[in-house]
Amino acid sequence: MEEAKKNQNTSLRDELDPVIDVTNESNEPANDVDNVDEHAKNKGGQSKRSFVWDHFKKVEGRNGKVKCDYCVLIMAGGSKENGTSAMSYHLKNVCRRFPLYKKEGMKKQAMLNFKPTTKRQSRGTLASHHFHQEKARKFLARMCIKDNRPFSIIDDEEFREFVWEINPMLKIPSRWTIAKDCLSIHEEEQNNLKKLLKNQIVSLTTDTWTSVQKFNYKCRTTHWVDDNWMLNKRILNFCQIPNHKGVTIGKYVYRCLQEWGIDRVFTITVDNASSNDGAIKYLRYMLKGSRSILDSKYLHLRCCAHIINLVVRDGLDEQFSTITKIRNAVKYVRSSPSRYDNFKECIKYEKIDCKSKPCLDVETRWNSTFLMLETAEKYSKAFNRLQEIDINYSSYFYNEGDDDDGKKIITRKGNNSNKNDRVLGALEDEDWEKASFQ
Repeated sequence: MEEAKKNQNTSLRDELDPVIDVTNESNEPANDVDNVDEHAKNKGGQSKRSFVWDHFKKVEGRNGKVKCDYCVLIMAGGSKENGTSAMSYHLKNVCRRFPLYKKEGMKKQAMLNFKPTTKRQSRGTLASHHFHQEKARKFLARMCIKDNRPFSIIDDEEFREFVWEINPMLKIPSRWTIAKDCLSIHEEEQNNLKKLLKNQIVSLTTDTWTSVQKFNYKCRTTHWVDDNWMLNKRILNFCQIPNHKGVTIGKYVYRCLQEWGIDRVFTITVDNASSNDGAIKYLRYMLKGSRSILDSKYLHLRCCAHIINLVVRDGLDEQFSTITKIRNAVKYVRSSPSRYDNFKECIKYEKIDCKSKPCLDVETRWNSTFLMLETAEKYSKAFNRLQEIDINYSSYFYNEGDDDDGKKIITRKGNNSNKNDRVLGALEDEDWEKASFQ
């Protein structure tokens, strides 16, 4: 009798106050917070959409009152006036005996979808997704960095409408917040790169040039092989320098190495400028020590591409006159819209089917000269016809003047006196034959 009475009391206590092992997630109820699609039915057969009805019961005789299955708290809920919001809040944030009390990641159901593809991926990957305000703001800042977007893009009306249509929960920050986030991302990536470069043997590539605004700039790139035998490349620094002197270049490179904590340099690749010899001499002295690689004996490495460019330039001097005439002809048709319109009329008349436009070469890139000659040769008939219909085309290549004795002389247009002044006259058939690659 006593044992039966004890079992009866235990069953009654478990019914009023059920015991759940919170530490064991496998013992959680079958219907938790995420199972919002399952419906609990009451005695009348009416469907309940909210998950809270798996953990609450209506109090008989008291309209609009419900009782929690875990803490036996009676509260208002379930009616049209009160709804189920208070019941949901009670389970997630108040009831300590609820298995999922204040458990992050279980309060909302994740969405399963394909992530967008990247350059290294052939197709998207399937992954779950939770919306996070801070994470979305960080990706917005990364978009501005990677795509060179201005911070003012977040103030655009169309952009805000687009974001609202995708997810109205995203609170768009101000441009100042995005700017701070970009600085934070820069510091984070900088610290990550410093960890990667720690105790690594690296090789540097550096170059110095002067812009059209007469400012001197310098860029430094590092290369290294990681533990997985993968070649990596990162730009360490891009800055303005006062001059092209060797000591100045060496000091700026060494300062950059100190900022990144790099003390093991194998080679430094530079072009054949004489100032770089002084820079390498300075760096070889500063990098000597127990951490130097082979006592910095092979530190100086000359740029192979720059050497090839110098060799090709010397070879192109044999056809200097023809190349200069073609370059001047391309300059003429590209100098104004009206001239280019006349040139297009000549192309149409000669029925030339070519989609590429005439392009100019760059002095430091020998392959650009090849592209200029290759494209211009396709339009040779159009250039010859332009010489016949445009009176300004021939006069663009030379003009006449008087010398001190009153004799007529022909001089090249331009204020600078250089070897370009020796090239006179427009293009002839002989020039096109030299430029032909057949």
